[in-house]
Amino acid sequence: TEGGRKRTGSDPLPSALPLSSHLQRVFAQQLADLPERTRRLLLLAALEGTGDLRTLRAAAATDGWLDDLAPAERARLLRIDLAAGRVTLRHPLIGSAAVVLATSGELRRAHGALAHVLVDRPEECAWHLAEAVVGADARAADLLETAAHRARHKGDAVHAVNALLRAADLTPSGPDRARRLAAAAFVG
Repeated sequence: TEGGRKRTGSDPLPSALPLSSHLQRVFAQQLADLPERTRRLLLLAALEGTGDLRTLRAAAATDGWLDDLAPAERARLLRIDLAAGRVTLRHPLIGSAAVVLATSGELRRAHGALAHVLVDRPEECAWHLAEAVVGADARAADLLETAAHRARHKGDAVHAVNALLRAADLTPSGPDRARRLAAAAFVG
């Protein structure tokens, strides 16, 4: 149970998987030994989730991004396949550790960078933008509501409800917030 509630197979996984204290110390030490730019790229890779090097390069917004990944590659924390255009973390908990160890500002900046480059993937863009903002944000709420409608049309009610609830969280109190909460209840 999580907070007294049982998880089901349809519940979304948290963005960072919980780490045992031992594993957290091991991965924290490995990440702490890396340069700041390398840790930033590991965080971007963990949050992006697909391993697409083009997306990582665009979100990195620096010419030396591949060189910045070299310390993590030498430490065998990740593998880069330039021919396939992929980066693969050696273990999923490395990505979880990067997320858990990041500050809230680092997380917001990473999500913002990903939202900026994922405009051609609207659902992912909406979720990253929602994680990048603080407080109410009409644009993020609108994008999440649109993502919820797409998810619902695909038959994915769980993601639709989650998107509508997050959109309501990003909406100041008023009719739009009430409408989004009502829509989430209806879909749920």
